[in-house]
Amino acid sequence: MVGHCPLFHSERVTHLICENNSGDEVVAWLESGVGGRGRASAHLLDVSWFTESMKAGRPVEVLDRHRLQVRLTFTCLQHYADLNQPVTRPEADAVAAIVEEAVAAALPGATTTLIGGFRRGKLTGHDVDFLLTHPEEGREVGLMTNVVPWLETQKTTRNSYLEAEDGPARPSSNMDRFERCFSIFKLPVEVKGEGLNPWRAVRVDLVVSPISQFAFALLGWTGSKLFERELRRWASHEKAMSLSSHALYDKTQSRYLRASSEEEIFAHLGLEYIPPSERNA
Repeated sequence: MVGHCPLFHSERVTHLICENNSGDEVVAWLESGVGGRGRASAHLLDVSWFTESMKAGRPVEVLDRHRLQVRLTFTCLQHYADLNQPVTRPEADAVAAIVEEAVAAALPGATTTLIGGFRRGKLTGHDVDFLLTHPEEGREVGLMTNVVPWLETQKTTRNSYLEAEDGPARPSSNMDRFERCFSIFKLPVEVKGEGLNPWRAVRVDLVVSPISQFAFALLGWTGSKLFERELRRWASHEKAMSLSSHALYDKTQSRYLRASSEEEIFAHLGLEYIPPSERNA
């Protein structure tokens, strides 16, 4: 941490940078207030604010996209040990059962698909990701705002951050603009002994896609990052197409190509279908 908070009394101090501090130290400092003036004057900022300020040669205005969600950040810091432990496949399946129940209660007929590393067959991961949709176009609208309260009512989540399609954390260059939710789940665990926590914290990301974009979202969110990067490079350089988690655009024909499955997307790209288990590049 740049100095110790009790040593700062100058009203000119407007920003502090923390380095090599534990999560507990950061939480304790933020909750104690800044220079005795209360936590309301403190903000956790994304590193993009620092980068833009350095480029401008002055502190730039703090915009919504620079702000980190304090409630969720506090929770992540408080449960750093749990979140730093790999999530196992059985734990991912247990989370999946909870999410499926929540989605079914919020919107009958909606589907839940496990994505990310676990869909690629990995045995462990740092979080659990799900893609939600409904077979009828447009019915998925508002799904997330119903799922999150259900989870909170069941006391399943520790904290959730719901981000709309045009949420503040999205840079303008990011083609992925699905509605999503970042949550910390309380996953029940067996404990032996008194005073031990009966649950562990697990990070869970929920993403909602309309059915017309589901195949592209499924392909994009399955990963891996390197595989996706090379697939999009192939689309651009070899096929004159633009591939994203939303669509596939043929620049030669000046039109979007429809696809209802990953297999159809690979066919459009002139490639044999590669199953998720072989995408761990």
